[in-house]
Amino acid sequence: MKPEKEREAVRDVVNQFFVSWSSKEFDDSPDFCHKNALLFVKNNEVPPRPLSFIKSLPPFVGIQLKKIEQINLANRPIASVFIEYEMTEEQDGEKRVIGEHSAYLSLIKIDGAWSITGIVDYGVEI
Repeated sequence: MKPEKEREAVRDVVNQFFVSWSSKEFDDSPDFCHKNALLFVKNNEVPPRPLSFIKSLPPFVGIQLKKIEQINLANRPIASVFIEYEMTEEQDGEKRVIGEHSAYLSLIKIDGAWSITGIVDYGVEI
């Protein structure tokens, strides 16, 4: 596949992952993720955790993709994507931003399909 088509395929996977992740409507792992994908955060006191941890957050806490900053493709079927997203809180029908996050997503193409294998996240709660 040509690089621009691969970038578009990766962009689609990231967008669809965020729909799945933010909805919390998945069984064991968000759509478009490797079943063993992990999230790493800036603090050593928080161990790497599966992406399904999002389901443990209270229902009024959400996340939304703000933007895809950069998509890096290697000369093999691996990629990294730099994104920004927000954590939100909804109370009394009003949504407000409670955290701003930057993250790198690692992806690999397995059996012809892109899959997220991990996230390195740096967030600031506001």
